[in-house]
Amino acid sequence: MTVATVEELLREIVGCPDMILVVGGEHAVSEGMLEAGAAKWSTGEGWANVEAPGWHIHLHLARVAQVRFVEEPSACLGGRTSYSIRLADARGEALLRIYFNNLYDEAGALRPERRALLDDLQRRFGHLTAGTGSG
Repeated sequence: MTVATVEELLREIVGCPDMILVVGGEHAVSEGMLEAGAAKWSTGEGWANVEAPGWHIHLHLARVAQVRFVEEPSACLGGRTSYSIRLADARGEALLRIYFNNLYDEAGALRPERRALLDDLQRRFGHLTAGTGSG
């Protein structure tokens, strides 16, 4: 996987509304809410940088070896399906998890525009998919 391809995917995600970027592991995590147009994106010296009001993330692009599109039941969503994109290193350890927020309407139905966004990203970047949803 090329650094340029990972950059392109992240650039697309930063421009999407209602995304949650998660870093951390089993015992501690940090979540950053990403609103379209509110974050600044840059790269330099092999790092991707996302700066949003009140938080920022730096990701070493060359360490990203896998991108997985994941659908799984979520206890946080009352058992409904959670959709995410997982960027992992060569060992499969998650470096960054990107969750699609605001997926369901008040009646509990999946918002078609959110599913369309996921489908579009997976269509364009799905060739990067490897592994399972773990991590």
